[in-house]
Order: sequence, then C-alpha cells, then structure tokens
Amino acid sequence: MDAQHNFRAADEDGFVKRPPGDLFHQLCDERLTPVGRLYKTMKVHEVQGRELSSRVRSIIIESDFDLGKKLLDHTQREMRRLERQILEKIPDFERYEDYWAVEVLARRHLRHRALLKEYRNLLRPANAL
Repeated sequence: MDAQHNFRAADEDGFVKRPPGDLFHQLCDERLTPVGRLYKTMKVHEVQGRELSSRVRSIIIESDFDLGKKLLDHTQREMRRLERQILEKIPDFERYEDYWAVEVLARRHLRHRALLKEYRNLLRPANAL
C-alpha cells in the first residue's frame, strides 16, 4: 500500500497532536477505550491500526525488555528505550507529537506481559538463550 493511503489526514502536514492527559491514559487501557476509538484518535484506518499494533507487539517480543517485571516496576528509562526501539523500526510514528502513539500501543500490549512472554519463549527456546 502506498504512503498516501497509510493514514487519514490529521492536519495539513499529517501531524497528530498528543491527546489531553485523561484521554491519553484511557487510551493506554483497553478496558477503558475500545481499540476502534484508539485508531480513530491515532487517525488511522482499522487495518493500518491493527498492522501497527501487530508490529509493535512483535518488536516487544523480539526485544530484551524484561517481561517478568510489572509495567509499573519498569523505570522511565527502560520504557523510553523500548519506545526508541519501536520508533527506529516503525518511523511512521514520527507523525505523532512526542511519539505518543508508541507509548499507548506499547502499554496496551504490556498489560498482557504473560502472553508476550509465552510468544517470546516460543521464538527463543530456553537452550538458545
């Protein structure tokens, strides 16, 4: 799919502003915000939203991010490092002010760290570590 169809226009230059504080925190939690509303806020079509989300999940699984720790136990530095890794592999996120969509998608996936850990273990057998 060509670049012009990847995203709905956010504004004239395609820049998407960071949502206000309360909305931002709601977007991080799928119990509070359905995925469709997240994609609408990100200004992407559902197909592209699912693709971005899947790519973020894959990067988390392939990374060395400690999935044994609860999300709140990670330092801000650890979270920023993961977010940088995602941004390096998916430059489409540069259109988001402060790269907020990276943080939202990462946090939504990290709420399911046990599942991510299982996927990682399938990709990296114990004897390969």
